[in-house]
Amino acid sequence: MRYLGSQPGGLLFRAIAATLLILIIIVQFLGYVDEVQISTENASVDQTIRVVDSGMVVYFSKMVINKQLDKIADMDGANPFPLLATYNLVPAEYQGEIEGLVEIKGRAGWYYFADSGEVIYRYRYQDKTEKFRLTLKYQDYNGDDQYQVGQDHLVALHLNRLAQ
Repeated sequence: MRYLGSQPGGLLFRAIAATLLILIIIVQFLGYVDEVQISTENASVDQTIRVVDSGMVVYFSKMVINKQLDKIADMDGANPFPLLATYNLVPAEYQGEIEGLVEIKGRAGWYYFADSGEVIYRYRYQDKTEKFRLTLKYQDYNGDDQYQVGQDHLVALHLNRLAQ
């Protein structure tokens, strides 16, 4: 009985078949890696938002206890990352504060635009950026659309996603 490998050209056929099988597996693996990178980066952004919110809860509580409610109002639209630095919670991807209207090119990561009060994340594995803003939430009892100590009720500070 003769086997495929013992036929003329049989060894070449097996080598080509094995190479094709390996290439198919590699292509499948690389597609999976791309999906994992994107989902991991999305999870990282969500986790950073939760870390910023947690840091703001600590700051908020500290200011309420110390009766410094006016300092909480100053955080509306502020850069949350220097405050997080006091708790060693700054994300490794934080690239710094930028003055003026500059288009982000190059490094992926978190940026703070001082002029607009926006925090921007430039994705590494996706061709997009996302905008956020640290927002003071309060109950406006006097209806003037501004927080005033003693007249309005503070609720929280949150890093909110802005509409694109």
